[in-house]
Amino acid sequence: GMWSQCHADACEAMTAMPAEGMMKGAGSWNFSMEGMLFKGKGKGKCKGDWSGGASTTDESSVDASGACLGEHSEQQTCRPRKLLWILLQLRSGGALSSKAAASLIVHFLPGVITAMATDVGKIDRKVCKHYSMLQPVFTDLQTLASSTPGLEECEVLLATAASHESASGGQALLSMFLALNAMPLDAQIAFVKQCFAQQEERLGQLLDRMQTWVPVWSGLPLEHHGVTCDGCDMQPLKGLRFKCQCCPDYDLCADCFAKKGKLHGGACADHSFR
Repeated sequence: GMWSQCHADACEAMTAMPAEGMMKGAGSWNFSMEGMLFKGKGKGKCKGDWSGGASTTDESSVDASGACLGEHSEQQTCRPRKLLWILLQLRSGGALSSKAAASLIVHFLPGVITAMATDVGKIDRKVCKHYSMLQPVFTDLQTLASSTPGLEECEVLLATAASHESASGGQALLSMFLALNAMPLDAQIAFVKQCFAQQEERLGQLLDRMQTWVPVWSGLPLEHHGVTCDGCDMQPLKGLRFKCQCCPDYDLCADCFAKKGKLHGGACADHSFR
């Protein structure tokens, strides 16, 4: 696991974390996650709550991916346990792909870095606790970084983390994410897609364990009714929804978000999305 409080908790989430520990604090997550992956009505409202009862929210509480955030910010969504739950919901709905995962992770990358930088030591402790399971992950990342332009300088730190349990795994990960964040969007997406392919089997095993105790609705709707992707014209927009914070009424699906710099002459390349 590697995100928000994120990265400190992430290493634990990617390994054999006890189920009850992984969902600590899930109550605050339930409502916000449901909005992202549950049916919405129009471009600013969504219905339904965790218990199945109907409710509505005004546009001020709805993020661009369709999530009804209420008082909860994307910082909370960035936590590894919650990101993993998004991946589980996407997989359960048949919407999990390397591009969807890459768009999600790249979108939250700046928040991940901020969270990691606040307590690298905590991440190191998590890495040491689960080193036997994370060691091959560091080895895979080192191999991938060595062949990725812009990440060559991270190779030594990742190789050291893969070879020595006492090395700073947190610093190696932070270094990699900082370098990744400095790369062009298409390069970021390509790298994370390769990581997804590398770790797909391990991720699948983790999600399988989560699925035994995490609430997953059979046939969970992943369609945002009344919303059209402004990149590919998919209607209704399915899967993750990314909403531009600069342009009125501009939404992208996960596939189009991954290439937002090439859409409409790159007009939204540097815009913020939620």
